[in-house]
Amino acid sequence: MSLEKKIAKIGDLVKMNRGYSAPGVVLEIVETVPHTAIWARVLWSDEGIGLEKVRDLEVICEGR
Repeated sequence: MSLEKKIAKIGDLVKMNRGYSAPGVVLEIVETVPHTAIWARVLWSDEGIGLEKVRDLEVICEGR
């Protein structure tokens, strides 16, 4: 089993790394210029659409 963290991609089912988090689906990946952070637009099952840093997300299930 690999211990490498999976980077979230469009279509992945994700949750937040820390604390309780309902699952969400990644809708879009947005990179900043200059390259300081990678953001994901996520459709959360309990909150609706949110913008999160990819580094703060944990992949539950990879999309196709």
